[in-house]
Amino acid sequence: MSDLPFLYVVIPIYNELENIPTLVASLNRLDAAIAEFKLYVIFSDDGSTDGTPGQIDKATLAPDHHVIANPKNRGPGAAVAAAFAYLTTRLTDVDWVMTMEGDNTSDPATVIRMLTRRKEGYEMVMASVYAYGGGFQDVQWHRLLLSYTANEIVKCKLRIYGLHTLSSFFRLYSAPLIRRLNTHYGNTIIDMDGFGWAVEMLYKCIVVSATITEIETRVDWSQRQGKSKMKLLRTAREYVHILAGHSRWKRVVDK
Repeated sequence: MSDLPFLYVVIPIYNELENIPTLVASLNRLDAAIAEFKLYVIFSDDGSTDGTPGQIDKATLAPDHHVIANPKNRGPGAAVAAAFAYLTTRLTDVDWVMTMEGDNTSDPATVIRMLTRRKEGYEMVMASVYAYGGGFQDVQWHRLLLSYTANEIVKCKLRIYGLHTLSSFFRLYSAPLIRRLNTHYGNTIIDMDGFGWAVEMLYKCIVVSATITEIETRVDWSQRQGKSKMKLLRTAREYVHILAGHSRWKRVVDK
């Protein structure tokens, strides 16, 4: 077991107390289903005030895990950035990194299919609700409309072709790709604090010529407890910022 490569699962969390038991149960099932990797879960807490980190400590989580305590609520992008910084000195070339939601809207069963797709030589595998066979369930219509509209506008402006979903957190990255991003952008490879980080990360992966593919997935909001943490106005401002200034991400860090 100790000789297996790691699958690091990065989960940004903020006030997910009610969702932790179901999330932990899903991660335990995933750990039991994966034989080719050693699972290691990184919870990056974004300044929760409801006792979420304590609930994680109390849970019976089968895989090894680590909780990053970010003292201030800044947004999921800042939380994911902290997790990637933590991984900088841990990754080896055979490891992989999975990012997923902490509110049970990322289906762990999809992970198995993502890991299978990686064997075709891809460095990044994205789970897409817009790919054929994917979709939403119990999602408010106005959020669905905003998601689709923003997705199409950003694809057009950033000239991203052949991909369906830009903003999903649910992704698989190879360790060499993460290291290539570090080479180009430094150890802090995510600038945006909020939900726009996913578009930023994808665009940067395209800049460094990553090989990218998608598989279909379904998002079922009935599996989550509590309210969405995404603030529509703040997220809309982030997307405007992306459209106005994405060219800065083409820069390469001087070494």
